[in-house]
Amino acid sequence: MKRMKVAAAATAFLAGAALVASAATASADVTPQANDIVGVGSDTIQIVMNDIADGAKNSAGNLLAGFNSSASGRLISFDATNPGTGKVITGDQITLRPGSAPINRPNGSGAGKGLLYGASNNPDISFARSSDSLSADEISGGLVLFPFATDGLEMAVAPTGSHAPATLSAADVLGIYTGLYTHWNDIPGNSAGSTDTINALMPQGGSGTLKYFTKLMTAANGNVAPNLSNGKQSVNGVIVEEHDPSLITNDPDAIAPFSTARATTTAAGKIKLVEGGDSFTATRPVYVVVRSADLTKPWVGKLFGTSGYLCGTSAKALINAAGFPQLQSLSKGGVCGKGTTSEPTNLATS
Repeated sequence: MKRMKVAAAATAFLAGAALVASAATASADVTPQANDIVGVGSDTIQIVMNDIADGAKNSAGNLLAGFNSSASGRLISFDATNPGTGKVITGDQITLRPGSAPINRPNGSGAGKGLLYGASNNPDISFARSSDSLSADEISGGLVLFPFATDGLEMAVAPTGSHAPATLSAADVLGIYTGLYTHWNDIPGNSAGSTDTINALMPQGGSGTLKYFTKLMTAANGNVAPNLSNGKQSVNGVIVEEHDPSLITNDPDAIAPFSTARATTTAAGKIKLVEGGDSFTATRPVYVVVRSADLTKPWVGKLFGTSGYLCGTSAKALINAAGFPQLQSLSKGGVCGKGTTSEPTNLATS
């Protein structure tokens, strides 16, 4: 959560110095107030949601104001990992409202959505960030998706010295993660490659990226769910957090699915995406998720609906600056902010 000044009233954001500090500094979580709109969940889109809330600088260095610069009820989005370290910390907790008991920090799309319905429903949470669509249980639990942008998913390797071939097809990636190929020179056409063992990394459990990657691998396997047992979710006791370059940058044998938006922003220069030829790549929508019971509440439409902030021009500049193309508006034939329970097929961007 990018929040040095967010604890102050929203009017504080109108002062240039305060807004600069908020947009440029990462610090600790804050305790939301009673009328704030509070979200948790996906690592993939936590940074873009922070920018939407608090503002950010674009590539030209110009400061872009966020939703909280003029809102009476702030948008508060808790990071999936500890904001001070960017890592998973055992026992890390957050406080959702004044006087509420702390809860374990929800890490990932599934963890966020799980707190919106059923036995784990937490009324102090307004929405969840998600990088994948809804499961049958989540649909029956009354959850609704609001798509607002797209993201790519590609394979990441070390920026220099990687033993991966120049291109990797979906079939190659499937072979790596099922254990058909355990060494780089096992991959067809890569006979001159390294004999080193491939270090295949997968995101933590509950990750929307993991769910989406598994869906893509199932499609590559003839729509039969594969056993991705060669993928590691921890290395020497360190959890493989989605889109964290730290286990990839200096390992020539590492490979992992990675957000293209995050690759060009927070991980720029720390990983390289395997691109070109028929290399594995996919485009997916990203979402905020709310309870169907909350659809009539004013903040849902104001923030997430087809005419809401996320689908407007102010948010477009922030979303695009974070590497996520904003979806086309409903008025122009797109699906931005159109509530749904299924993954949209129209991914036209504005």
